[in-house]
Amino acid sequence: MTLWKETYISMSDELPPFPVDDITLDALEHALGATLVFTRPEDAPEDSTGPWVVGGDYTIHKFLQFLSNAMGKDPNERFLVLMDGVDIFEDTRPCYSTRDVIEALINEIRRLRWG
Repeated sequence: MTLWKETYISMSDELPPFPVDDITLDALEHALGATLVFTRPEDAPEDSTGPWVVGGDYTIHKFLQFLSNAMGKDPNERFLVLMDGVDIFEDTRPCYSTRDVIEALINEIRRLRWG
């Protein structure tokens, strides 16, 4: 009996391998310090609505979208479900995932260790 089956769609066919250059790694490290919060921070404008990003300028998710050229609204999005009065859509564009980042870092470490 299978209780859990993880499915993963690799973006390697649609996107180049995740870059591991210094600029990308610096930006990724910056994103690690960011957190989404749902309580308005003191320095946020009174009329702003959350969630808010604190501790950085962008989250890892937004950074991966940026690198994948998947910012903004997907013109081909697909409606999935109505949940608690909110329409949930699937973004159909390829986008890097944290798994892609981890695989790229493992490959880079192995390349540096064993040439």
